Amino acid sequence: MQSNLIKKAQQWAMNPDGISVIPPLAPIERPLTDKGVNSKPSQGGFGTNVTINSEKQIPLPAPTHSILPQSPKTEQLTITGLPPEIRVEEFENGVIGFTVRHLAIKVMKSIHQVLITDILSNREVRVDWAKCQVNLGDATVEARESQQLSFTLVASGYRGVLFCNQPEPRLELEIEGCQDRIAIGL
Repeated sequence: MQSNLIKKAQQWAMNPDGISVIPPLAPIERPLTDKGVNSKPSQGGFGTNVTINSEKQIPLPAPTHSILPQSPKTEQLTITGLPPEIRVEEFENGVIGFTVRHLAIKVMKSIHQVLITDILSNREVRVDWAKCQVNLGDATVEARESQQLSFTLVASGYRGVLFCNQPEPRLELEIEGCQDRIAIGL
């Protein structure tokens, strides 16, 4: 890596002595992203209802072409605590996504998972509420015979609690710089 750095510095006519091989620390205060600002939730298919920040439910019409079988009972996803400027989107296969500050969050109810991606570091955390586990890179943390699983990512500025093995499982996220705790009813 050092030799690559020296080559690049020479190509760019920079003094290699002034370049540190140690990456800078992540800022304590995360910047706001332009994603998820000043728009309303999208409405799409895949037989999902989404409730966001209120009692009002946004019904999403069934798709004309679906690769997922339609269940007789429409599944419901509830998200509370989102700042009002956050846009909630629906992607393929019923994936619901939104961005809060520097975190892109995708909820994949059909496979019982939530993917949290730190946009600044590209670090991903996969929360699997069916197995009551959290995948942090190469590490997997499980909660055996437990009702909840807590995790904290200090460098990414958030923490979460997965409430599993309950009739209404949920994931609660506390994100640095956000006033309210975000709860995703799974």
